[in-house]
Amino acid sequence: MIENNTATVISGTSGGLGGGIAVFAVHVSIFDSIIAQNRAVDGGGVYQAPGPWGMEIDASTISRNTTYILPSPSGQVGGRGAGTSFKMVINLLLGNAMAAFAEAMALGQGLGLSSKILFDSLLGTPAVAPFLAAKREKIDNHDYEAEFSLRWLQKDMQLATVSAYEAGVAMPITNIAKEIYRLAMRDGHATEDFSAIYEFVTDNDSSLPPSAPRPSLPRSSKVAATSAKPA
Repeated sequence: MIENNTATVISGTSGGLGGGIAVFAVHVSIFDSIIAQNRAVDGGGVYQAPGPWGMEIDASTISRNTTYILPSPSGQVGGRGAGTSFKMVINLLLGNAMAAFAEAMALGQGLGLSSKILFDSLLGTPAVAPFLAAKREKIDNHDYEAEFSLRWLQKDMQLATVSAYEAGVAMPITNIAKEIYRLAMRDGHATEDFSAIYEFVTDNDSSLPPSAPRPSLPRSSKVAATSAKPA
């Protein structure tokens, strides 16, 4: 039983998400449980951050949980929209990290390193976001069944850049990344998992029939190839 909890928003301590349970970057199963009378800015009973993970709830009761708006005394931040803003930050990190990883892999493969060597060497290092390890199977199998579709991630990145503009925050990296995702949507990846950006950036040609001609340069990046054309 999880009850009578409050998730507050205190600078450096909490995002005010999930009065009962707040889940980030893991798969969670909830069975035979009661989550009741909890309060939070977003997700009074249960909050799950967006991303490539899931939540399973069975034989459980989730009731009388509420969201609320915090006052703004010194040392506290938040209020209405804090959860939405936090979600936007998380999805921006997911999108940029996935695209950067795909581009780094494209470079490594273009320099003659195998994808297996790159995956085995890079995953688990501080340079690579932890969630990318969960995407390896999709990439290896060219199976991009959506857990979090590319088009919805692109939409959130677009919203992030609009919000940043309104707040006077420069977002040069995200502005470029969201357009790469937009190009991937036009290339047929819109309803696939957002990790399909790897397929687009590294140009694995998995969608081409066996008889189709292959590019002369091995595994070149579409984005890099386009930028390298003479004016």
